[in-house]
Amino acid sequence: MQVAQSGLWVFWPDYSHDNPYQTLVRRAFPPGWEVRSAGLGTALAALGAARGPVVFHLHWEDAIYREARQAEEAERLAEHFLAGLDRFLAAGGRFAWTVHNAQPHEPRFPELDRRLRRALAERAHAVQMHSPAAVAEMAPALGLAPETVLVTPHGGYTGYYPDDIGRAAARRYFGLDPEAPVFVTLGNLRPYKGIEVLQAAFAALRARLPEARLIIAGRSGTPAFGRFREPSPGVLLMPDRIDDATVQYVLRAADFAVFSFRRIMTSGSVLLAQSFGLPVIVPDLPTLAEMVEPGRNGFTYPAGDAVALARVMLGAAGLPPASRAALSEGALAEIAQRDWGHYAAALVRAATEPGRMPATVPAPA
Repeated sequence: MQVAQSGLWVFWPDYSHDNPYQTLVRRAFPPGWEVRSAGLGTALAALGAARGPVVFHLHWEDAIYREARQAEEAERLAEHFLAGLDRFLAAGGRFAWTVHNAQPHEPRFPELDRRLRRALAERAHAVQMHSPAAVAEMAPALGLAPETVLVTPHGGYTGYYPDDIGRAAARRYFGLDPEAPVFVTLGNLRPYKGIEVLQAAFAALRARLPEARLIIAGRSGTPAFGRFREPSPGVLLMPDRIDDATVQYVLRAADFAVFSFRRIMTSGSVLLAQSFGLPVIVPDLPTLAEMVEPGRNGFTYPAGDAVALARVMLGAAGLPPASRAALSEGALAEIAQRDWGHYAAALVRAATEPGRMPATVPAPA
């Protein structure tokens, strides 16, 4: 079927100030499409004058009730949003929803979130997820048939951040020995990141390899004075937001990126590390197993097992330069397969295809 070559795409909420994901999607949109960051009201108002389809694209649905202090207020905000969405759809608008997580990072109203997510799925012309493993986990809870979900692998970050220094300059920035084995983890330090597992593993590693260092770069709620602080032996903590110019120092200083997620759907932090050619060490969670092939672009370990993680980190630190270089090439090859242009084109096609209806399958009569 013929798919619209132009139209208006309105996305909300806009977290591009803190996360390059939406910026990279926006840049990759097909020519002819106008992409705006705005709310549902803007999309509804645009329908009358639009020459092509108007698509409202929702991300991170917990933003709908983010300002609520109590459950009753959250309920009212969710009902108000759904009523507005119904008016938009009745007037001919199209609705796309990207499901980023199995649940909000900070679940405040889990029962409301469950009902809201099912209501959104019932109304969406296109429901998008980033991996088959995510679909297998989340589609049943949303009342979706897995085959109706659009799967588009999350793109990488190559070329987005400054990248004009080398390993030596990056290590000088942190005062690191040029030959020390250095690991890095990055991203906001929320509970689901399981940072205590990594800290325990690194302490065990240091007992065998005292020269090892770990850079922890990500918001923790504890301000730093200076570039970083050292909360424990061998650990360099950067607990504030890392600005774009500093990202390269964090990643170029390291030999491996290591993560200890308790749960995760798609990890932008893993993709960012791979975009800089860093091999990654991750728990064997299903969505991460789709991104990391042991021995090709990194290693895996049993989730939550600090002893196993320490063992993998020790083995990685002992690899010869040629093996590390091969892993780095594998990381870059993984990112090369993740094209933002294909991502945006598939999303537009799914949301605007004539005759495409909301993705839920009606219950048997």
